[in-house]
Amino acid sequence: MSKNKKTHFAPIATGLAIYKRGVSPYWYARIWNAQSKKYSTRSTKCTIKADAIEEAFAIRQQIGGSQKGPKVPKEYTFRHLAEQQMRNQQRLVQTGQRNARLVRDDVALLEREDDGILKVLGNKDVRKITTKDLREYLSLLDQNRVNALASSTRNKHLIVIRKVMNLAKEDGAIDHLPNFPVESNRDTPRPSFTKDELQHLYAEIRKIRDAEQLHIKGNFINQELYDLVVFLANTGLRPIIGEVFALRHQDISIKQDDEFGSHLYLTIKKGKTGFRTTTSTHIGKERYESLLLRRGAYDQQDFVFYPELENRKYAASIASRQFKLAVKSVGLEKDSLGQNRVLYSLRHYYIQMALAREVPIYELAASMGTSVQMIERFYGKFPTYSPKQAASLNRGMQKGS
Repeated sequence: MSKNKKTHFAPIATGLAIYKRGVSPYWYARIWNAQSKKYSTRSTKCTIKADAIEEAFAIRQQIGGSQKGPKVPKEYTFRHLAEQQMRNQQRLVQTGQRNARLVRDDVALLEREDDGILKVLGNKDVRKITTKDLREYLSLLDQNRVNALASSTRNKHLIVIRKVMNLAKEDGAIDHLPNFPVESNRDTPRPSFTKDELQHLYAEIRKIRDAEQLHIKGNFINQELYDLVVFLANTGLRPIIGEVFALRHQDISIKQDDEFGSHLYLTIKKGKTGFRTTTSTHIGKERYESLLLRRGAYDQQDFVFYPELENRKYAASIASRQFKLAVKSVGLEKDSLGQNRVLYSLRHYYIQMALAREVPIYELAASMGTSVQMIERFYGKFPTYSPKQAASLNRGMQKGS
């Protein structure tokens, strides 16, 4: 190795970086001085990176190095574009096209005090952000942690950065995005049911309903849970406050068409990924009609499931716990991989059945409020898609979807 070759270069603030040189065990600090308009180099005398970062800030203070590097035009700073991106997202939240919680999660990653994206990349020129910068940011995330972040968490940081860089491209600030580091995930298939298992579960819940013995805090497992289970398995809705437990009768209409027969048309106003519409199977439509007959008089504003429980968070909790109690009592608590089955498993069942029916991938992703990538990760890989599904995926790629 060359005696003075620089390695492990790591920007830690605007106009301040540390690196190693040649065979020296020490980290060096590179400091921008705004008055002389030159960089100064000093040895930190530290062999541990975390210590070197602390010492680099101290050295900058001692020599009067400016905390401001060569000025970047505001419109090209990562911070300016990130703030613009967040304003765009907030407007979509107000119109119901984005989920407020997901936007808050993005803001939290941007503004974390110790290692937030803006703290590290905020003052950088988006035209000069490279793959190396992104790798160094990921390394910084693990620097002060006992255990490295999970790949899924690191990917969340990269997704937020990509959103901002995509905006930079749309605005013409950059021609193309840097290559993003690939954080591999060890994906386990989501816990679901086979057709036979689900039919067995239906039958057993009916028996539990008739026996009137199992309950959660006085809320007996009855026809309400049975209707919910069948409905979820035939709509794929998420069993969360913003989706199935926010569903009102006014959000449902019955449709008839030549291709799919009679089915439900559902409007999800504030789902996990914002506003969307979706449909049910014919069985889902029949279950809803049966529910209406059982309900008798109802108002269009009434909630469809557990309407007597005004607190929807409580309603979701009771339903979830009833389901866990039911599957445990009939021996269906775990799938073949030993994973616990939950209400979400019914959504996974619906998606698997839709893939088996060769529902076009992009249509399925849109109706489920998810992405093609998520379906690929958890429900199947591209080579196993049917010709009809592969054609759908190719069309979407050609459109740049």
